[in-house]
Amino acid sequence: MAWLGVPFKLLEGVDDSISLSVHALPNIVLKSSDSDYTSLWITALVSIIAGLIPAGIAYYTFVQNSKNIKVERLDQQDFLKKERGEQQRFLREERATQIINSEKDRKSQAEIAKINFNMQVLSVNRQVWINNIRDLISEYISIAPEIYAAQHDFMNKQVFYNDVANKRLEVINSGHDSKSLTDAYNSAALDVENAMLKVREYRVKEKYLSSKIKLMLNPKEEWYSKVVSVLVEINKIINSLNTSNLSPNASVQQHFYNKLDNLMICTQDLLKYEWERVKKGQ
Repeated sequence: MAWLGVPFKLLEGVDDSISLSVHALPNIVLKSSDSDYTSLWITALVSIIAGLIPAGIAYYTFVQNSKNIKVERLDQQDFLKKERGEQQRFLREERATQIINSEKDRKSQAEIAKINFNMQVLSVNRQVWINNIRDLISEYISIAPEIYAAQHDFMNKQVFYNDVANKRLEVINSGHDSKSLTDAYNSAALDVENAMLKVREYRVKEKYLSSKIKLMLNPKEEWYSKVVSVLVEINKIINSLNTSNLSPNASVQQHFYNKLDNLMICTQDLLKYEWERVKKGQ
């Protein structure tokens, strides 16, 4: 192509411009043999292979990334599942611990309330009971010898009255009368009546005390049988006095007072046991 000037030749017409543009294009000529396509196929194959390798690498990378993402997601799901299970287990254990602690606190509060109630109410009532049972048994021990003596005196006066009455009956049957014997008879009858009233008064008092003592004791505790058995023995000794054994008998009296001592010892053990319960707030 001929040089047209610097920079180009100034053209006035459009046709000249087109002509200049066409003449300015380079001539590209592809020379090859019409019958040889080897180079073309090799070029095409190389191009295809060159395109497939990155595509394969990209596909392989995509597949591996998908697998890795899936594995990571599954691992995360397993981790979250385990973590959720661990949290639920922790919450269950914590809730169970709270329930156990609440139950322990409730029992502790109930025990404390029971102890306070025992100390404030039961202990006070038990002290009153101790004082009452002590006074009752003390009064019984003090009145028991009086009952024994009154019973013995009544039996003696009953014997004397029977003797006077028999003598008076003999005198009356013989057709005689004795003012002094009649006066002795009347006096003996009055003495027997007064002695009998005294015994009856003591007996009522003794029955009241023994019954109240029995009612204040718990039949399920050992003290009931011990105390009651001593009371029964004392009553038997008093009832054993009759007109056939009115002569002084030291062994009978000693046996009677031994039973009173036994009652005293049982009472002391009972009061000691009850005082220990008061100290413990039971």
